[in-house]
Amino acid sequence: METVRKSNTEFAHCSKVNKAFKLALQPYLSGCKDGTFHSRLMQLFLNIKDCDSVSERGSRKVSEGIATTTGQQLVKAFVFTPERPHLFGGHCEFEWNPPVFKVSDFNIREAQFPKEADCMEISVGLLRFDFETLAHAHVFADPLVIARNFQKDAFTIPCPDIPRGEGMLFSAVRVSFYQTVNGERHLVPDTAHTGVRIISLLHAGKD
Repeated sequence: METVRKSNTEFAHCSKVNKAFKLALQPYLSGCKDGTFHSRLMQLFLNIKDCDSVSERGSRKVSEGIATTTGQQLVKAFVFTPERPHLFGGHCEFEWNPPVFKVSDFNIREAQFPKEADCMEISVGLLRFDFETLAHAHVFADPLVIARNFQKDAFTIPCPDIPRGEGMLFSAVRVSFYQTVNGERHLVPDTAHTGVRIISLLHAGKD
């Protein structure tokens, strides 16, 4: 019974983290419908909690697990949008000082435009999430809109600042597609055409 009690305590902790982190991710996942997301994200945090090697069983925390290299690798490997696991062709990276998203070896033909779309929008956001207090803050870059006839093989998206506060920093990227009608852009709503990825993490203290 003691083992069950400890497991239940850790499960409840991960459930609280899961709920708060899902709320923090809403700006990136708007319009994405995935009935498996809650359970998949919950399993992610259970696995990250298992990376906590400094706390006793029953008291292991996501905050300790995500401070490890393995915990951070689990986050970067997590597939947020299964219908579009890869954002687009090319190599993506994020530099923190100064904060900028960089793409190289880009080929517009590999972007998998839906037939009705005439442009894609790439949005970059920085999320600071405190896994102890569950507080979060965002900073968003101006989105980059790329037309079907885009010719460049590289581009950058600078971020204006880094969210202040305490906790882990995440760089997240969302790609979505639009159709222009009468001069106005309309989102192509199919979930398969929206992708979200966490590119990098930075374990930071107060800023």
